[in-house]
This record gives sequence, structure tokens and C-alpha cells, in this order.
Amino acid sequence: MGGIEREEMLQKRAYQFRFYLTKEQQQILARTFGCVRYVYNWALRLRIETYNASKRSLSTNELSRRLTILKQQQEGSLVRVGISCPSRHGEDVNLTTMQR
Repeated sequence: MGGIEREEMLQKRAYQFRFYLTKEQQQILARTFGCVRYVYNWALRLRIETYNASKRSLSTNELSRRLTILKQQQEGSLVRVGISCPSRHGEDVNLTTMQR
């Protein structure tokens, strides 16, 4: 069998799941997703403002450093409330702005 024939024989499968969350779990997920949305929008705004002002892009490390500072400030209280708010969104912002 050649490589092409073998690829045609592979079968793709998909599974669908439904979770029935408790009220507490729903609140935790809502808070976490709100935090993720806030961090993503904050990082995107920061990157756009930096680029417009200096025509240079912020690195993922710089965004991560600034996120740490944001978490320590009063403005970042939403970020602190999130349950270990994923800070990988600096990388996501890098990817989306590079695709423009």
C-alpha cells in the first residue's frame, strides 16, 4: 500500500459530549471565561496601541511581564478573581495579529 491509499483508509471520528454542571461549576466557568476574554482583549489592545505608537510589536515575554504587573494592580482585580486565569493568551494574540 502506498502512502496515499493508506491516508484514504483512515477514518475520522467525532464524539459529542454534554456536561450537566452544578450552579457552582457554571459560576466558576463563567468567571474563568470572563477572565480569559478580559486578558485577551487587554493584550490585543496593548499590542495595537504599542504598534501604532512605535511600529514595533510586543513579544510574548513582554506581554507576560505586563500581565503579571496587571494582576498586581487594582485594575487587574478581574484577572485575580479568575481561577488561575490562563495567561497563554499573549501567545494567542500574537498568532491572531500575525495573521492580518
